[in-house]
Amino acid sequence: MINTRTWIYSAVVLSGHLSAEVKVHNKPELKFHVENKVVTGKSPFPCTPVAPLDNPWPNTQVEPSIAIGRNPIDHRYPMIVIGYQEDRYSAGGGANADYMIISLDGGKTFGKPIPVPNVTCFGGPYDRASDPNVAISSTGDIYYATLPFSLTTGLWNVSIAKYNVRKKKFSYVKYLDSENVHLPPFFAVTDFDGIIADPQDESGKTVYVTWDYDFYPNANFSKGQSILKMSKTTDGVNWSPPMSIYQFPESVVANYGGDAGSQFGGLALLNNPGKPYSKLLNTFQLAINQDIPPLPFVQASFFYSTVSCDQGKTWSNPIPLDNTLNNVFGQVVDPDNFDKIIRAFGGGAVVDRDRNIIYNITQEHSLVYDGIPSQVILYVSTDDAASWNKIGPINTVLSTQAFSANASIIDEGRIAVSYYDFRKFKGNDPSGSLKTDRWLDIYYYDKESKKLTLETELRLTDESFNFRNAPSVQAGLVVPPGLFLGDYVSQVFFERKIYNVFGIVPQNSGPNSAHLQLSTITQIHPIPGNQ
Repeated sequence: MINTRTWIYSAVVLSGHLSAEVKVHNKPELKFHVENKVVTGKSPFPCTPVAPLDNPWPNTQVEPSIAIGRNPIDHRYPMIVIGYQEDRYSAGGGANADYMIISLDGGKTFGKPIPVPNVTCFGGPYDRASDPNVAISSTGDIYYATLPFSLTTGLWNVSIAKYNVRKKKFSYVKYLDSENVHLPPFFAVTDFDGIIADPQDESGKTVYVTWDYDFYPNANFSKGQSILKMSKTTDGVNWSPPMSIYQFPESVVANYGGDAGSQFGGLALLNNPGKPYSKLLNTFQLAINQDIPPLPFVQASFFYSTVSCDQGKTWSNPIPLDNTLNNVFGQVVDPDNFDKIIRAFGGGAVVDRDRNIIYNITQEHSLVYDGIPSQVILYVSTDDAASWNKIGPINTVLSTQAFSANASIIDEGRIAVSYYDFRKFKGNDPSGSLKTDRWLDIYYYDKESKKLTLETELRLTDESFNFRNAPSVQAGLVVPPGLFLGDYVSQVFFERKIYNVFGIVPQNSGPNSAHLQLSTITQIHPIPGNQ
């Protein structure tokens, strides 16, 4: 089903709801066309689940990743690729498989779902897959990074698959990390992968994959390791052995426990004049895992950035985004009684390479930890991440929880930030629905005054959906139980259009339901470049 709307906005959001560092700009009649399309539905997975007692939720698609780029089949349209988890498991993590759908007509239609062949159903060695992330090179090749694993054998890995659109088949599937044994008393896991193709390489063959690696040889986390890793290809075929971006000190790992560090946003690319490749920016968090009633797990997060000028061989010393180091992790909960966790992280860095501005999004504060609803926080750097300026919360309604944010750079030096929130939920709704919507806010940042201006806000959901009917997931060693549409969502900007793909709960559905919606947002007045 396709729904289209045309929105005319002139900064209707009240400034009193915003951070003091954010101004509302009364720009007349910014006009946008919004087209919404549900792009997934019935599960195509043809095999019996390997772990039926762990409850894979059928017909659920979560945790999307989107890439848009050169179309090698029809140059009139961009090619759109959406990766996602198919049939999310309730226990043990992951899904039956990671799939992708491809559009060769700019999003009008999508082809049949294509599975990554790294699980047993499709000839691979693993039982499940998670963390789908896609990228398109400048030559039109699709690269797909996922995290396959098997709870039956305790083996975890990172896979990279290259897909040839013309031949309609995968060129290869490779595994980038050694198999990590995850059986008691050992704890070894790969997590939070990311992928990015480097447009500064004119050959289109430079691609980077990142992931977290955590290893603990005993139950009390002593002598453990938490390492941010990466691999790269510069010829589109051969991938480097794992390279260390940053290894957390052993004392930090022993004190803070599982998943001490996570690079939720993966890599961003910075200008690197005179070189055939970009500088690399990695932003990550140090998570302090503590049991703080009424809910366990992460209580605080410290955010850092580090830069490489030589394709990951060496990295700068990490720099904190906030020197006060007093960030409270943005844990989201059911606002009625705090009894359910909303599994959601989001964030990461995007770069305006024309203006040399880095924007980094984080998710901070929590009703259960400091009594403040989760907020979308923006940090800005204008010196290649040597220092950061904290703008503060940029979600427009601070009285409700906002989460799962992402961003993209758009025309005229603007930044588009999208997120979920519960502003339409009034508490103890008689229908039992936790009304949830996704929003898109468009800002302009002035480098001289260091002020951020809100120009407009768009609602991306046609109607609120009930987050309480999202797939339920059980707790793991470092993962809280709760409701799950994905640890992250995805957004890109391409040729005057913003493409945002995110999880929704279908209207009138029962519990444990999720599909993916693609929102395509086009500015139609004033035309960018003619303002």
